[in-house]
Amino acid sequence: MGTIRDAKRTRQRILDAAAQEFSRKGFDGATMLGIAQRA
Repeated sequence: MGTIRDAKRTRQRILDAAAQEFSRKGFDGATMLGIAQRA
């Protein structure tokens, strides 16, 4: 079973990946798949 610490780490990885995806591809080019692959 996961811990709160694991959940926070996962959340941060997703947010970091989303920031990278949006900065590289812009709002129209960013996709959930791209974010998931980066995370």
